[in-house]
Amino acid sequence: EVTPEVSFFRNLLGRDEEARAIAGNAILREDRLQLLAALAVGIWQRGDTISEELRSQIQLLIEAVDPRSAARTAHSVASHLVCFSPDLATALLEKVKHVRPLKNELDRKRLRNPS
Repeated sequence: EVTPEVSFFRNLLGRDEEARAIAGNAILREDRLQLLAALAVGIWQRGDTISEELRSQIQLLIEAVDPRSAARTAHSVASHLVCFSPDLATALLEKVKHVRPLKNELDRKRLRNPS
């Protein structure tokens, strides 16, 4: 199944720096991780090598992301990561293994702090 992220980055193929800048501007770490993973799988699918810098960015995001927030998209992101780095995919899945995903964290915060 082609996700919207993969479709978006397929349109940017060959413009890796532009795609990386767009992904880097995502507010949430989980979104940045999802977009960078989609970029990396696009690079991998066209037969190019994923840079060590991009791998490192993804690894740092996996380490920094909140497991509760990442749990919602972890399987989708891991399915991208496994194409070029089973170790990164495993690290993400291990991080969220015992966490139940939050359905909508923003709605929960609004319920706690209505303003």
